Amino acid sequence: MNAQEKTVTNAFATGQKAATVLRGLLPSDWLFREQVPDFHMDFVVEVVETGELTGINFGVQLKGTQPKRGKAISLKYPLKTKHLRYFLEKATLPVFLVLVDTVTAKAYWCFTQRFARESVEKKRLERGRTISVRFLESDCFDDL
Repeated sequence: MNAQEKTVTNAFATGQKAATVLRGLLPSDWLFREQVPDFHMDFVVEVVETGELTGINFGVQLKGTQPKRGKAISLKYPLKTKHLRYFLEKATLPVFLVLVDTVTAKAYWCFTQRFARESVEKKRLERGRTISVRFLESDCFDDL
């Protein structure tokens, strides 16, 4: 059986690993709500403090990657401009693009609305198909 015939693909497995890693990196008492269907946003997370809901919510668009053995992940991701426009113009909560290396269990984040306002020309956002989102080493979940 070749890869095109598989029902459960490697991409699906990588996505599942990425979600598991992210849940392990966030405080265990925070609410992690999967969005079904998951158009443009995979999860809404609510912060919990001292056992109480805070009403502080943020969205997560999760992307998992599994680099080849011995290779570091590329800290960039080609995000559809349609999704970025949605986050900037329509989303009512902050949305973070999270890139998870499923081999090392490291995760990096980008605050999409700030990225769109500060790093993307309006013409590019309106006319382009994808935007390369660059993640900073410092924006790693190691430093929560």
